[in-house]
Amino acid sequence: MLYLGMNKTFPDLPHHNIVFARDYHQNTEDIFRGMKLSEDISFYIRNSSITDDQVAPAGKSGIYILVPVPNNSSGIDWTKGDSPLPQSGVGFDCGAHPAGRYSPAYRG
Repeated sequence: MLYLGMNKTFPDLPHHNIVFARDYHQNTEDIFRGMKLSEDISFYIRNSSITDDQVAPAGKSGIYILVPVPNNSSGIDWTKGDSPLPQSGVGFDCGAHPAGRYSPAYRG
């Protein structure tokens, strides 16, 4: 889970956004039954600044990102840093996802 204060706005990004793994079934199996990290992840982004101007100062945005992962009973050592999740930061372009993966769930 990330709460980000951004020094820009994202007017083309709807309030709620879901990006599904290419194989969503396998993604959920990995998380809930296999108790392991998926290499192909699903994630949610909330751009609440688009509908609520009190979330961030003018010209800035408050972004929330949620990536479902197994719970702590999985035994994953989160301190190792060897997960398949990107380590170089969040970088994604909504328009770059293949059809069927990107689903703007709500346009506030």
